Amino acid sequence: MYAAYGALIEGRIKAQLASAGIYGQVSSRAKDTDSLVKKLIRKPDHTYESLGDKAGIRVIVHHRDDAAQVLRIVQTCFECRDLEDTADRLGTVKVGYRGWHVSVLLNATDPNWIDFRGIEGELQVRTQAQHLWSEMAHDAIYKNEADVPPDLVRRMHLLAGLIEVADDEFLRIGREIADVPGMGAVLVLRELERLYIKFVGRDWDRELSLDVVQHLLPLYSPNKPADVARILADFSTSEAELINTVVEREQKTDLERSVFVLQPEMLMIYERLKKDLYNLRDRWAIRYPEQELERFAVAFGMTI
Repeated sequence: MYAAYGALIEGRIKAQLASAGIYGQVSSRAKDTDSLVKKLIRKPDHTYESLGDKAGIRVIVHHRDDAAQVLRIVQTCFECRDLEDTADRLGTVKVGYRGWHVSVLLNATDPNWIDFRGIEGELQVRTQAQHLWSEMAHDAIYKNEADVPPDLVRRMHLLAGLIEVADDEFLRIGREIADVPGMGAVLVLRELERLYIKFVGRDWDRELSLDVVQHLLPLYSPNKPADVARILADFSTSEAELINTVVEREQKTDLERSVFVLQPEMLMIYERLKKDLYNLRDRWAIRYPEQELERFAVAFGMTI
């Protein structure tokens, strides 16, 4: 029952993140009988009924900004209890594990509520940096601090502080890099990736994406990169139905599919096919196989 509940919440969150254009790794698990008994032995003040964390759901995102969005989405979709930012326990002078924990239940109006009435799961939201520290520290110290020399515990917590600084710095760098001269392609690619996540639930080749965006961006001159990003966002909205149809169909075949159909730049290629076919064809031929563009066009019901 708890495994089924975790899977349900996992699927709901994945769908909501995709709809919001947020990249995140979502997983769920239910504690098995041995784990529950061992935890009750360690915590004799609890009973099976009072013991939490029988079902766990974890979301790992890139940055804290993404984590904040995930929490807002979760609070909109589910009944949430006991939301905790573990940074609150650390205060201003301590370092250590950071993340967000919240108990998640279905709303009484949910169509699955009757099947899972009274069942809750513990949702953990972490950044990739926070997850790295937690996984590395878990076996060595995190669960056994009382048995570890204080110096080693402090060193591990200092590493958590370094990772927190790195987390913040990556976020700042990400915000600032789009303003660096010559980095307009990065801004456009970020928007394409956000849009792509809404249509496709699979990973992509980031180096290829950046190469294609850099190569095709001159086709949008004299528009600035921010304007190009808006053009592509509006286009993806107007063409969403066809894009969804094509993506769903193309994911079922490998043999004749253009590799660019399941890449973020597919939105840029499709938009240029419709708006500037001849210049796209000429510029494409400079760098990429023409048969790939032909396959791509056929997938969208066009020809070059």
